[in-house]
Amino acid sequence: DLTPASSTENYALGKNLDLAAITNFAPLGAFSGRFDGLNNTLGNLTINDSTPAAGFGLFSNTNGGAVISNLTLSNISFTLTGDGLNVGGLIGGASNTTIQNVNVDGVISLSGNINSQNTGGIIGNADNSTVISNVSSAVDIDINVDDIVSGYAAIGGIVGYNNAAISNAIFTEAGSISFVATSNTSGLDLGGITGYSNNAKFLNVTNEADLTVNTALSDATESIGGIVGSNYNSVDIYGIENAINDNTITVSGNSVAGFRHIGGLVGVNDAAVYNASSAG
Repeated sequence: DLTPASSTENYALGKNLDLAAITNFAPLGAFSGRFDGLNNTLGNLTINDSTPAAGFGLFSNTNGGAVISNLTLSNISFTLTGDGLNVGGLIGGASNTTIQNVNVDGVISLSGNINSQNTGGIIGNADNSTVISNVSSAVDIDINVDDIVSGYAAIGGIVGYNNAAISNAIFTEAGSISFVATSNTSGLDLGGITGYSNNAKFLNVTNEADLTVNTALSDATESIGGIVGSNYNSVDIYGIENAINDNTITVSGNSVAGFRHIGGLVGVNDAAVYNASSAG
């Protein structure tokens, strides 16, 4: 049983644990303690849900100085239908949280109409008091929806919507992002590391995974980048440093009205970029 007796205490995973017998895992919520995986693996974490406006991951949300470290999540399988979701393999929404030495692989699938959707291989939504370091994602993110009705969808290999500091992170070639929408009447930010970023710092980040977008634009804006889809910063010291994108970005679909911004590194950028390259 992974359910902590208290959401504020400290815990460790003493051995590898296979969760295959749980067909619909209930995410651990509002965690503010410490969870040390001791370099062990949680395998076959499975979630099937259609609840709107909720957080999904091993933890639905973390806050209050939570620390998650030294953990591998192997072969996750999330199948979700609904809108307003924060979805991450490890954490749906992270506030004032430290994540270090974490690896995630598997599949996240989402369908239906969505509003303000944040999905990442590791974290769905990370705020500016969160620090993420030494992480890798090999998650296949497969989103096939009818429409982005309102708000923006932020999709990233590491974090969907990001205001956090990210260092030493890689979205490996074993992962991928595929986003298909019959209609996009709102907007999309999609990137290999993060979809949308504001006042965040990226240091030593690499994307090797392919990104595919097929949507029908209707008065909407899409920003797609190998590292970050949309990158906004009000302070010059924040930005992207030591970044490599080595993948294929494929974008298709009809456009009734709207704009697509596509870049090897960043789709839309208002921040400093240092020592970065893109190929593929």
